Amino acid sequence: MALPPGMTQQDKDAYLMASTPGPNQAFLAEKAGQSTGTTTQWMPPSMAAGMAPTNSPCTMTLEPAFEGRYTRGEFKGDMPGMGLFHGLGYYGFDNVSQKFVSTWLDNMSTGIMTGEGTLSPDRKTLTWNFEFNCPMTKGPARMREVERYTGADTMTLEMYGDDPKSGEEYMMMKMELKGTSRSATGT
Repeated sequence: MALPPGMTQQDKDAYLMASTPGPNQAFLAEKAGQSTGTTTQWMPPSMAAGMAPTNSPCTMTLEPAFEGRYTRGEFKGDMPGMGLFHGLGYYGFDNVSQKFVSTWLDNMSTGIMTGEGTLSPDRKTLTWNFEFNCPMTKGPARMREVERYTGADTMTLEMYGDDPKSGEEYMMMKMELKGTSRSATGT
């Protein structure tokens, strides 16, 4: 097949490298399946000092997307005092930047969070740093999420954010999940 006008074989090879799933995309796809668990949530300390956290059940479904280039995650649960929660994330590994990348949107906002992640050398912890707009401060904010793969079918997600009044980081949420089904193929 002839190359498009103006494109060299080197240009084509660069695009192929950027679009070919590799071991990091496979790592994400290996997590595919359905999980159930418990969500524990804390209010910002400046707003609810000493208040006990709330607990509620949650579900997570992860599935490969775009022929294994990304993983699509759908989360459902309850935000006590706020109602049902439904979120959707896409997770990938950008072959060009050599970074894990993600987007997140949910029914509790109208913005889209974007983030980059770092995988630990033992491949058991994936730490994400997200940016979004805080509804309380009306400005940019950050959230750190730590995914710990604690077993073949278990994981813990810890989410940390800055207290909108004090600026101090605190644990916002923790999800403890157990898989009910997993896909080993990632297809």
